[in-house]
Amino acid sequence: SDSNYKDRLHTTTLLNMTELTLESLVGKPFSDPVKIEDAPEMEEFLKDVDLQGDAVGIFCRQWFREGIAKSFAHILIDMPRVDMTVPRTLADDIAEKNRPYWTLISPENVLFMSFAKVDGVIKPVHIRIWETEIEQDGFAERVVNRIRVLEPGWWWIYEQRLDPRTKKPI
Repeated sequence: SDSNYKDRLHTTTLLNMTELTLESLVGKPFSDPVKIEDAPEMEEFLKDVDLQGDAVGIFCRQWFREGIAKSFAHILIDMPRVDMTVPRTLADDIAEKNRPYWTLISPENVLFMSFAKVDGVIKPVHIRIWETEIEQDGFAERVVNRIRVLEPGWWWIYEQRLDPRTKKPI
């Protein structure tokens, strides 16, 4: 009857097992620490692969979790921005401790990706990534939206601008 159905509808609970299942699946491959053998020159890098204090095992666990949850995930290997108006050498980067770092990119942040055959190998030739960053604006914070465009040998960043009077996006 309708009244029985309504009673049942209001008392039914749904147990969400997604989080528990993800943690169980991700925990198994990372129950032991990640080890990189025969690469002593990588030891310092592997202690902080994302320049945010995450060792390679922690970062790979997050990457694997994202991949299991969403079918795939990406890593962008980037370098910190430096002043390129003056010539730089590898010695400059070593002295300033400027080095590559990894960034985890969720699949929903990849707006577009195209591939082409280059020297007989299919490679990505154009990628657009949605990025957000929170910047301090006085005592407040504001979200800055960007689109990073990557092509072999080139990159661009498009940033949403704010009206200086109203502080709202243009």
